[in-house]
Amino acid sequence: MWFWIWCILVLGAGAGGFFLARDLWRRIKVMLRAGAGLSDALEAMSEKVAAGEAAGPATNPRPVDVFADPLDLADLVAERRRLRRSRTAARRRGHAERYERWRTIDL
Repeated sequence: MWFWIWCILVLGAGAGGFFLARDLWRRIKVMLRAGAGLSDALEAMSEKVAAGEAAGPATNPRPVDVFADPLDLADLVAERRRLRRSRTAARRRGHAERYERWRTIDL
C-alpha cells in the first residue's frame, strides 16, 4: 500500500514540477521579448537625449546666491514677490471677468 502512495506522491510532484517549469519558461520568453522592446526604446530615448543636449538647455540656470550681498538678495526677493503678486492679480481679474460673463449668460 505504501508503494502506491509513494508512487502517487512522486508522480504528483513530477506533474507539479512540469507545470512549474512550463510556467517559468513562458514567463522567461515574455521577459525576453519585453527586453528586446526595452532595448529599442532605450536606443530611441538616447537619440532624443542626444538631440536635446545638442539643442542646449531650455532655460538659463539661476546662479548660486550664497555669497551675494544680503541687501541685493532682499531686493531680488521683493522684486520676485512683486512680479508674483502682479501675475496673481491679473489672473484674478481674468477670473472676475469670466465669472461676470458667465453670470450674464446664466451659466
